[in-house]
Amino acid sequence: MKLAIIIGHNSVRQGANGTAPISQSEFNFNSEVAEIMDAEATLYGIDAKIFRRRNRTSTRAEIEEVYGRSDDWGADLSVELHFNAFNGTVRGTETLCGPSQASLQAATSIHMELLDLYDRTVSEDRGLKPYRPGMRGGLSLISGRAPAVLVEPFFGDNAAEARLAMDTGIEALAKAYVTGVAGHFGTTPLMAGVPTATPDLAHLM
Repeated sequence: MKLAIIIGHNSVRQGANGTAPISQSEFNFNSEVAEIMDAEATLYGIDAKIFRRRNRTSTRAEIEEVYGRSDDWGADLSVELHFNAFNGTVRGTETLCGPSQASLQAATSIHMELLDLYDRTVSEDRGLKPYRPGMRGGLSLISGRAPAVLVEPFFGDNAAEARLAMDTGIEALAKAYVTGVAGHFGTTPLMAGVPTATPDLAHLM
């Protein structure tokens, strides 16, 4: 089970800026999240690798290049890390996914973990958003061979959302992502590294 953790945006064009107390860009915030995810994944027997998008002449070239590296590595699932921004007033969690059933299943598992993490109300659940042509972020969902998920856990430009994110913590967010991925792969910390076998019950008969 190989998980590609893709950090949204790049070191030059770093995406949205989170207001205080986030006080950093999407790229920098999610670089921290990715490192924790990488370590956490080993507890579930998941082989994770962090992929950073490289600044290119176009966003398309940048995205196609990073997903090409993910494909070459043999990823079974990709999760691209972001946070949302709009006008400073919007709240909520949304999760985008590729057009395949496997992408939807993985996104559903991750999305449910995020709703639980942030104790979202119905109105703050912005839902699962499967790929459709022309959608924002859509190219990331179809550029690789593996099922793909793109996460938007909160609106970083909303002061209340920024406080929620930091009060809950970066580590908790990273663990929620990995728990969702593990749910999709069907593994738990107790199963990690332990081969499954049919128990010998003869001595009980």
